[in-house]
Amino acid sequence: MPELTTVSWFPVVTLLLGFFTKSLSDWAQHRHTTEREREAREAARREQRFQQRIAFQRQTLLDLQDALMQLARTTGEMHFHDKKAFRETGRWQKQLYGEDLAERDRVANARTAMLGVRVADASVRDLLQQFKNQCTASILSENEEASECSLRKMGLVFESLNQRIGEILRKLEEDEEANDGRGNSPISKPGVIGSSETFPLSSIPKRPVR
Repeated sequence: MPELTTVSWFPVVTLLLGFFTKSLSDWAQHRHTTEREREAREAARREQRFQQRIAFQRQTLLDLQDALMQLARTTGEMHFHDKKAFRETGRWQKQLYGEDLAERDRVANARTAMLGVRVADASVRDLLQQFKNQCTASILSENEEASECSLRKMGLVFESLNQRIGEILRKLEEDEEANDGRGNSPISKPGVIGSSETFPLSSIPKRPVR
């Protein structure tokens, strides 16, 4: 049997070593490619979720502004109705509201409540509750002076609330522009809650319609 020499077995070892090295390199490259693809998919999902949250919050805040205007309008109409009736009868809030006004006020209250719970920013939710409490206090007040006072406070909270909503909308635009797809930016940052007096929640129903 011929004796193996260095010259005869060295090419075999070199071939096996090269095959093993190539296999290891291919495995490492495949793992790296797979990892990059997985990270790219995760980044794409994060980007999609981020954009969805931006769009959802933006639309919610815009809809909330519209609902706030509706509620402020119906509250003002009810206050005017009370003042007019008081001048005619001398009795404060003893008359019934019309069916159309009462229904529009009910819808505005329900819509602001529904949209409010969807808002991510806590200061907006707190200011919204203050606003709704002032609207209720104005309608359920015991006399004209108290109603006027609540109506003025409602106006102040309304201004603060709209200002805060505007700040968040601008922040959403900035976050959307700054987002590079590598992660989610915060959609809002906590704000300072207005200093207007907060009335306790009231479950007292408004006066029945005619």
